[in-house]
Amino acid sequence: MSSPEDLRFQQAARVNSRCSLIELRLVEIQASLKSTRPSPPLDLQTQPLRPGLLRVGSGFVFNVPYMLQAKGRNGEVAFTASLALSVVYNLDDEAGDSFTDEELESFLEVDVLSVLHPYLREIVHSLTGRMGLTPSLIELKRPATGEMWAT
Repeated sequence: MSSPEDLRFQQAARVNSRCSLIELRLVEIQASLKSTRPSPPLDLQTQPLRPGLLRVGSGFVFNVPYMLQAKGRNGEVAFTASLALSVVYNLDDEAGDSFTDEELESFLEVDVLSVLHPYLREIVHSLTGRMGLTPSLIELKRPATGEMWAT
């Protein structure tokens, strides 16, 4: 018998095997510097929000918003930011509309967030440096299991 996590990976693999990444784009970013001299090191928290899914033609688009907040050692907020990344996938000719919402959710959690993560890391590193803060990196880690979206 498969565990819920095994099932999630199987569902994601089924979608992954029948689609191709077409486009990845930063579609929105807002940032606010709250403290010009936060006490290092910064504690950077990032949370993907509930993504949007749009089925279009022979593919689908995921719009994944994120909220970011960094605090200094003394707990003062250094900056806040929100951004959204959009990812477009094209389905193979035979795939059609054969994926369930549950399979697409698994694909999002397992594959799409893994594709987005390096881009998110670079955006945060560049953003913090351009704000005059010590450039920060988001940790390398896998998406959390279970409920992972902030509300």
